Parts: sequence; structure tokens; C-alpha cells
Amino acid sequence: TAGGEFTPCTVTQQGTFSAVDNSGENGLRAIDGPYKMHIVYPAIEMSPIEGHSSINGYLFNRKLSQGEIPVYISDTLKVNVSGVYVNEENSDSQYIYDASNLDLKQQRSKINITFKCGKSIPSTTLQHIIFKNVIDKGYYRPCEGRFYYDANDIVSDDIYTNQQGLELTTGQSQKVVENQYILSMDYSAKDSQGTPKWPLPSFEIRTGESAEESVTFTAALGWNFLPQNSYDFTITINSRYADLTVTASAWEGNGLSGGNISQPQSWTISFPIENGGEYNINWEEVNGGTGTIE
Repeated sequence: TAGGEFTPCTVTQQGTFSAVDNSGENGLRAIDGPYKMHIVYPAIEMSPIEGHSSINGYLFNRKLSQGEIPVYISDTLKVNVSGVYVNEENSDSQYIYDASNLDLKQQRSKINITFKCGKSIPSTTLQHIIFKNVIDKGYYRPCEGRFYYDANDIVSDDIYTNQQGLELTTGQSQKVVENQYILSMDYSAKDSQGTPKWPLPSFEIRTGESAEESVTFTAALGWNFLPQNSYDFTITINSRYADLTVTASAWEGNGLSGGNISQPQSWTISFPIENGGEYNINWEEVNGGTGTIE
């Protein structure tokens, strides 16, 4: 807790606090040199990453199972240790690190989707939305700020289906997807050849009054999804174009510590509706929007 001492203690198998260790036999000691430090709650150790020797990470599931305890992690900080350690025999020899400003957050982002009929058409009909190419589970390495994942854990999830079709008329809108999640990572990152480093998550959207008249298009989301932020997407269908508006804001509570909650950020991009078309929507290339994601 903020202002509390970092005291040696014992924990349960689940990593939660058990008792203060007053034996004097255990302490906190590190060899002099540079380190990277983060805080995790519950106080669990990293697990070996499948398929990678000698590399550990924190396992995150995109969807929490019933009773699963969420894992909260702080940002990684660079620290330098030089001739300081906890020594109970000499009360003047101690090192205090103030971590009260470190927010602990789940490395997951929330997604909601609203479907809307634009002003240039009398009506539009939504049939389904598939969340494609999404990492279902992965091992998070705080020092690298990325997930390690298996190819078998890249999935597609049918997040909205309406057999009769959801028909909306001019100006009408309806929230069709609530509380979907994505593992938080910068999906806009590219390698030296300019190709995406990670699988690009995308929405596959099918509209039309019937299967014979349907139009299916895909919007690939090259965004930096920040941990414990909520992303509200509004998909507006017009005669030949779709507008995708995104509003990003921190979850209520903003983690386990009381950090600053910034004003919601929003931006919009328009793209042509073509059956089978796929569009890589990268927020860095969006013009005319308001707010930035950094």
C-alpha cells in the first residue's frame, strides 16, 4: 500500500499475503548494478513460456474464467542498486523506494461496438461481426512490454450474430457488442521491413438484408491498445462508405492505485465498403480526428 514498508513476508500458493516474516533470516538483497523493476499483484512468479527455453512470463487469458484472479502489473522502471540493502542489524542502512505513484493494471483492454445507420441511406442491416486474428492467451514480459504466444492461440471469435438481421433506419444506432477483451499491446508496431510485428486483430463485418445481398468487409486494427483502457467503436454505414469512430478512456478505477484519468480521446476514419475488402486502419495515419494515443 502507498506509504507502507516493503517488508519480507510469506505468501500463499496463490501469491496473496500470509504473514510478516520476523525471523530475521530472510531479507532483500541485490548485487550492485542496473535492474529493471516492476510490481505484480497477486505476488506470483513468472511461468516458463511454452516453446521458449529459459524465458518466463505472466500468463494472461483474453477472457477470464469464472473465479480467476486478475493479474495486475506496473510499468517497468529502470533502477540502479549501489551498496544498499535491508540490514536489520543496522537500522541506518536501508533503502526506501517510493512506489506509491505506480499504477497496477491488467494487461487487457476492453472493446465495445455500436452499429449505426448513416444519414445518406434510408436503412442498413447488420448480420454479424467476427473478431479475427486475436491472441486468446499469451505470456507477458514486462521488461519487453509484449506478449509471447503460440500460433494455435490465434483465434477468431463470432462476437455478434443476428439470423434475422438488425435493421436500423437513418440516424438510428444500437450497441451490439459489450465487454469484449483484447490483450494490451502495440499492434501498430512494425519491423525493419515495415510489416506488422504481431498478428493484426480485425473486425469482419457483414451487412445486407439477406445472405444473397450481403457485403462483407474487414477492418484491421493497427492500434496501440493500452492496458485497462476501454475502446468504444461506432461503425456507421453510409451508401458507399463506412465511418469507424473510436473513443478511448480509462476503465473506472484505473487500476489498483489512484492514478490520473485523462479525458477520453476520439478519432474517426472513413473507408469505402467493398465486398471482401480489407483495410488496415492505423491510428497514426488518421487525419481529422481529435486526440492522440501515445
